[in-house]
Amino acid sequence: MSIKSEMIDDVVILKIEIKRATVDIADILKEKLIKKITEGKTKIILDMSQVEFADSSFLSALLAGLKQASLHNGDIKLVGLQTPVQYVFQITRLEKVFDLHSSMDSAIKGFQKLQEYG
Repeated sequence: MSIKSEMIDDVVILKIEIKRATVDIADILKEKLIKKITEGKTKIILDMSQVEFADSSFLSALLAGLKQASLHNGDIKLVGLQTPVQYVFQITRLEKVFDLHSSMDSAIKGFQKLQEYG
C-alpha cells in the first residue's frame, strides 16, 4: 500500500509513500480520508515528504477530504511538501486553503493549539 497510517494521540498520520501522486492513488486517498473522518478521526496530517509530483486528481482528493473534515469540525494539515509540489500549491492558491507545515512536530502542535483555544 502506498499510504501508511498511524496514530499519535488523537491525530491520524497518513504517510504518502510514492513519488508521483496521481489518479492512481487519488481515489484510495479520498476513501481513506473519508473513512477516518466518518470514524470520528477528524485531526489528520498528511506526510507528503516523498511526493515529488501531484496532479489535479490528487489535489481534488485532498480538497474532498478537507471538505469532509471541515464539515465534522476537523482539519487536514500537510507536512513536507517538496519544492515542485509547493509550487503547484502556490499557483493553484491551495497554500491559502491548507495548513502547510515543514515538520510533523509543527503540525501536531498546530492541533494542540486549536484544542487550547477552541
